[in-house]
Amino acid sequence: MLFKSRNPNKIARLEVETELNRSSRKVSGFYEEKDFEPLPPLIRSHFIDTGFVGRPRASNLSIEYGDSFIKMNVKNPWQKVACKHYLFSNPNVRIVYLRSEILGVIPFEGRDLYKEGEGNMLGTMGRLVKLFDVRGPEMSQSALVTFLAEILFLPLACLSDQVKWQQLDSCTVKAQIEDLEFSVEGIFHFDEQGQLLKFTTDDRFEGKTPCPWTAWFEDYKEMDGLILPAKAVGTWNYPGGDFDYFEANFTGFTYNFEIMD
Repeated sequence: MLFKSRNPNKIARLEVETELNRSSRKVSGFYEEKDFEPLPPLIRSHFIDTGFVGRPRASNLSIEYGDSFIKMNVKNPWQKVACKHYLFSNPNVRIVYLRSEILGVIPFEGRDLYKEGEGNMLGTMGRLVKLFDVRGPEMSQSALVTFLAEILFLPLACLSDQVKWQQLDSCTVKAQIEDLEFSVEGIFHFDEQGQLLKFTTDDRFEGKTPCPWTAWFEDYKEMDGLILPAKAVGTWNYPGGDFDYFEANFTGFTYNFEIMD
């Protein structure tokens, strides 16, 4: 059903401004090695090797994108997508705004949200009609586990009592996050040098159907003194084979940002 809708960009902007004004997010000081002592050795080493020790503690993050690409389904070609991506801790919030074109002509805008135990994915065509407005328990669970997949970008969120850690072996760590009625988990996979390779989970849904999912992290570079991935790929692990549907190319990570770009 198509019906009139508001502008996803304006919605995302207002949501980000609301989160920036939360007093619970005010933090001070700098990360020290002792801050990471409660975490498993792999996660602790990851944060130290990334370069967070000595950096200001941060309760929010803006991720900047270069040319990135999306596939709407297996048969469709890749198409360019522009994104604005924000993470917050205490409480946990994830906001992503994206803009692309349907069939290379019709403007498409979307906003993906996780906040306070609820997920929502909104999509519009030409800013005039709403294509979808997905809510419900499956959407909320999927949105929370997506936040978990990105949690290593925001160390303060990893130190929350909501997150439980278990190192499985020398290269894998299981993480579980609880937020209101939802509890999800996934596994972070590292190479022998301790660099994050991927996050895997069985707790995401494609529509109403549970489907294994992988987030890949690649092409590590120094960005503002931190060693972070410049590329991430989202993959549905279908029974008949993997489907890469999203390729994000990052150009920067801004911590403790004050306004939406």
